[in-house]
Amino acid sequence: MTWDAANTWATNLVYHDSVRNVDYGGWQLASALPVNGVSYNMTRAFDGSTDNGFNITSQNSMLMYMLYVNLGLIGVVDTSGNFTYHDGPYGNGTYPANFNVPVIGLVHDLMTKPYWSSEYDATTAFIGNMSGGGQATNPKTNQYFAWAVHQGNIAAVPVPGAVWLFGTGLLGLLGLRRK
Repeated sequence: MTWDAANTWATNLVYHDSVRNVDYGGWQLASALPVNGVSYNMTRAFDGSTDNGFNITSQNSMLMYMLYVNLGLIGVVDTSGNFTYHDGPYGNGTYPANFNVPVIGLVHDLMTKPYWSSEYDATTAFIGNMSGGGQATNPKTNQYFAWAVHQGNIAAVPVPGAVWLFGTGLLGLLGLRRK
């Protein structure tokens, strides 16, 4: 889908948690903010020091941080620009490139294709390429995948329920201690 279509999809996404009967909105495309925290540096680099290149491990680039840090995967080039013979998510040094691996850690069905990220200017947006581990900008009219993210954590146990559970357990322990 185009960047505009991906952005609209993520913005309008509502996930329904049937266990808690709660709807979660507020989704967005994964962001790509300046790696240095100040301004974009579009000089191509292999060491993760710029916003255009490989081995980006800055938390400011959600997709690259997910690929390199959270999933521990290896891009197609090392920090010196040498080809690694590992192809993104499906060649992480543990097993050879295989484009049919459905699960990597907690991530299911990660496609070895580019995913849209933040807008760069009026006509281009960042992409995170999951097949090679690179980040770049491309025209918004290109067709790529989308990865919706939600700010913060969605609690596995609702906080009021957790407090009640902890409180009653504590009272039970105090009651046992008095006997």
